[in-house]
Amino acid sequence: MQLALVVVLSAKGQLVLRSAGKLTLNRLLKQHLLQRFERVLLPRKFRYVQALPYNNQGKLPRAQLEALFQND
Repeated sequence: MQLALVVVLSAKGQLVLRSAGKLTLNRLLKQHLLQRFERVLLPRKFRYVQALPYNNQGKLPRAQLEALFQND
């Protein structure tokens, strides 16, 4: 089992993604998370989306989130 992260980026985050690339943004997020969490708790996979896939009830369906990582 692996921890994964689905993120909706701010305008600044989108700029970093475009200019520095996904690997750099992943590293920056990990550095930020290390301030509060131990390394073993950091996500191994990252997905950057335009919007989170909420359903009609305002919930985040687990299956839709997991589907973002199916090609790995």
